[in-house]
Amino acid sequence: QNYTWSFEITAEDGSGNPLAPATVTATMNVAKTAAISIDTGTNGQGAPNVDQTGVPFVPFGTTETTRTFLIRNVGLAPLVWSIDTTALPGWVTAVSPAQSTLAPQQAVTVTVTVDRTGLSYGSAVYEMAVESNDPLRSAAPVRLEMQVPKRLVIGVTPSELALGLYAISD
Repeated sequence: QNYTWSFEITAEDGSGNPLAPATVTATMNVAKTAAISIDTGTNGQGAPNVDQTGVPFVPFGTTETTRTFLIRNVGLAPLVWSIDTTALPGWVTAVSPAQSTLAPQQAVTVTVTVDRTGLSYGSAVYEMAVESNDPLRSAAPVRLEMQVPKRLVIGVTPSELALGLYAISD
């Protein structure tokens, strides 16, 4: 996109007589580019879900299995983005959509689904990259955070319990 600005410079000579004004025209060409913005929402206090280094994160806690985040094009050209779903850990079962093209100022909601089955107690964290044609952020990180709660397991030793004969009473 081209921007042009013209202005006039006036001056006087050493005796105070006006000199002929000079007109200056400046033209600048600004390339239209895509620019990615990722919004993972806010916490209970209203603060954005962004860590101290600026990386947005999606918190699943101990019970949530599906969460969403927004990818927005804040630039002036179409944003082409994608997430490599073949690189996801096994506990991330779905990311949808995993790619799209967004017009300037357009946004899309991305849904992430996780599964805690078979995972041990503790935290599971994965930082996925949202690849795009943004010339300044070709790989924007989004961290997925999930906690796996302790599970109560009840066992009996020995594995059999013999109660002997029984009778049916009236």
